[in-house]
Amino acid sequence: GLYPIYLFVASLSVRRVPPGVYRYQRIEDKLIRLGDQKKLDQLLFGFSGHVDMVKSSNASLIFLYVAKPWRSMRKYGNRGLRFVFQEVGAMAQNLHLSAAGLGLGSVDCASFFEDDVHKALDLDGVYQSLIHSTLVGTTA
Repeated sequence: GLYPIYLFVASLSVRRVPPGVYRYQRIEDKLIRLGDQKKLDQLLFGFSGHVDMVKSSNASLIFLYVAKPWRSMRKYGNRGLRFVFQEVGAMAQNLHLSAAGLGLGSVDCASFFEDDVHKALDLDGVYQSLIHSTLVGTTA
């Protein structure tokens, strides 16, 4: 239960969820709104949206996996960093399986500029950093 991964969610076009940036609060099992459309635009600016294969602006949701490696490394040392990446992989896999079960499309995306995204999410980029994202939406 070291929980080195924090889940952020960017809502672009979801019924009953206003556009904005949210953080998942695991203890209360709810989303905490961190910012509105302005913060969402700032976040999307950090994504490389000019890639023909994946366009972040076409997604309904973007799941953002933010790592705080020290949470794991303080117990496991350098191995803790590897555990962080394993945990993110497992989380992404379960998200893809859930999306497929709901008839949605999902794709992993590493096309983001760290400095811009970190600024949008108020992350320092050292002790907390975005390490992965998954875009979810309807299939084309």
